Amino acid sequence: MKLSKLSLCTLFTLSITATHAYELSDIVDTSNGQIQGVAESNLVRFQGIPYAEAPIGARRWEAPVEKRKLDAVYYAGNLANTCATTTNLGGFSKISDSEDCLYLNVYVPKNVSLDKNQKAPVLFWIPGGGLQTGSANEYDPQYFIDKGIIVVTINYRLGPFGFFYNPNVANKDAAFINLGLMDQQAALKWVNKNIESFGGDAKNITIFGESAGGQSVLANIFSPLSKNLFQKAIAASGSYHADLKNVADAKQVTHTIAQKLNCVGDAAAVSACLKSKPTEQFLTPDISSLFNDGFFIDNTTLNKSFYQSIESNEFNISSMINGFNTDEGSFFAGVIENSLGRKMNYDDYVGSLTGLYGKNTQKHIIKNKKPNTSTDYTQAFSEDLGKYKFVCPTITFNDLFSKKVALYSYEFADKSAPQYIKPISIAYGAYHTGELAYLFKDFRGANGSLTKLNPSQAELSKTMVNYWANFIKTGNPNGDALVNWTQYQNNAKNTLLFKTDGAKLIQERSSNRSCPK
Repeated sequence: MKLSKLSLCTLFTLSITATHAYELSDIVDTSNGQIQGVAESNLVRFQGIPYAEAPIGARRWEAPVEKRKLDAVYYAGNLANTCATTTNLGGFSKISDSEDCLYLNVYVPKNVSLDKNQKAPVLFWIPGGGLQTGSANEYDPQYFIDKGIIVVTINYRLGPFGFFYNPNVANKDAAFINLGLMDQQAALKWVNKNIESFGGDAKNITIFGESAGGQSVLANIFSPLSKNLFQKAIAASGSYHADLKNVADAKQVTHTIAQKLNCVGDAAAVSACLKSKPTEQFLTPDISSLFNDGFFIDNTTLNKSFYQSIESNEFNISSMINGFNTDEGSFFAGVIENSLGRKMNYDDYVGSLTGLYGKNTQKHIIKNKKPNTSTDYTQAFSEDLGKYKFVCPTITFNDLFSKKVALYSYEFADKSAPQYIKPISIAYGAYHTGELAYLFKDFRGANGSLTKLNPSQAELSKTMVNYWANFIKTGNPNGDALVNWTQYQNNAKNTLLFKTDGAKLIQERSSNRSCPK
């Protein structure tokens, strides 16, 4: 027996305090059952919708499976679990021990009818966190809701559960390693099937992510499994690791973990043994530290590097926004310095960069920074990491991809951006993740403190949201009363600089950044 809206509303009203003026939404029919959310003053929110079966037990390290049909009306009024992680990157996300985490949220502007004939543009948000942490729960999409855009935010598997080689695979030439990417694709498929029931346009979907979410955007752009699932893309601070890792790299990590957990025998036995281990055993520092951000060429989700895919014209979009922040590295310097409880020294500097870049560290990064007492190694680390991990790779990517698609380049440069992580010995400036507070209302990470935007920053926020919203709607960020944002071309390199004194078009040059050739 299906509960009526009235009886459901009665039950819900009894479960909340009288101080909340929430009402239940109309029931929405989806491919896996009926869903009911919460109607607020200016939006309708559907939170904690399962888009795949829980990847637990025998489903650990398997491709996501479509959620079975729900028997009753599903109440989607609460945020769901964050995917398992013990990493929070200085307050970026909450820790969690849950593998049951494949949920998404749909936020619908109040003035968008739930009639299928009403088709609002859709923003699909992929959270960042180094593919090791992060969740949809930390982002308030109100600014985009105010622009008439439906926003979908998702969780996907992380670290040892999301980017792991399962030794028991049938096809030895291909593997399910990028499981977190496959989760994103499963969520995109769900959106394509169901978003019109919420009033959205399945033919006008823009994927957007920051940091590892930005790299996830690139992975989806070049993955054959993402074809026809979206039309446009926005990547923030995500143009790194373009060469990607390979199956052999993933196999070595699995072998190391199997030895640590005493899992021996043939592939089937090792896989079964690893699947039997509790979640917590994969979240210990000696295991979780084996996973760093970056996707694998697994011959399933990705067949070649991003650069090779550009060269061979294998990509899934025709227009894109791609950019970086001026002081990307200071965020990571903050994570390290706060962990150490002191300023970085030469050994910290070399060790941290070597952990990121391996054999290329000495060649490309450490130049004339020998041990001495005059060098500020926290500042040196911040500058080198920002340049070589984010800024230079973004310029290189834009140089190549702008030959193939309409590409709009930006640099976020507000050096007074509000901080949600603890202060350190250097100024954070326009740090990695610093722009999120300008695009998502009251963003503060998971554990950070909220610093409101000042009036000039609030104006910059409105400007950025207007550009983003125009692009999400039409594929062109330009609009009335906005500085004209011309496309990036290899010979002109037009880049829009976002500062509190307004947006300004500049010519970005890799030579100005001393980028390696």
